[in-house]
Amino acid sequence: MYFKATAIATLLSLAAAGPIATREASCATNAVTTLNSLTDEVNGLKTTAQGITLAGMFIKIPTLITGTTKTISTATLAATNLRCDEELSEEDQKKVCAAAEAFVKADQGLVYVLIGKQGIINYGPFAAPLQAVTRQFESATDSLVFGVLDAAPTCAGSVEELVKTLDKDTQHLQELLEPSPQV
Repeated sequence: MYFKATAIATLLSLAAAGPIATREASCATNAVTTLNSLTDEVNGLKTTAQGITLAGMFIKIPTLITGTTKTISTATLAATNLRCDEELSEEDQKKVCAAAEAFVKADQGLVYVLIGKQGIINYGPFAAPLQAVTRQFESATDSLVFGVLDAAPTCAGSVEELVKTLDKDTQHLQELLEPSPQV
């Protein structure tokens, strides 16, 4: 009887230990896949932003706003779903860190393009809506990245520096999109 109880307890503990490793791996894989997908979305938005011209702004900017709103929803959902129960291995943390850095750098690239296009954006009726959506995008990006940093603390320094620069540049974009006072 004692042997059966010990054997059952051992089997149960092994069965319980198995899914933890799988969850850890799936959490890292899920985080990397999600961040890579979001990076692709942001790069698509950047391509749309690069195409903004005076003649095409009434098509490109609404497309950009709609796409950014979709990306905000995805990032917000991802921020709540990327919580890992267990600490990730160092190798998995490196993978997650690389994906997070690529995501933040893609965001930075989009902000740089919008800063360069702000003269055209301010010429039309889109500055205020774009300003609002970039504010929401900054918040969603911060939530997602800091959620990732909880799972992969080894990259906190490098990613936090990128986020600080992104926040500063996004604030600069916000200021450039402020409506000028009418005289």
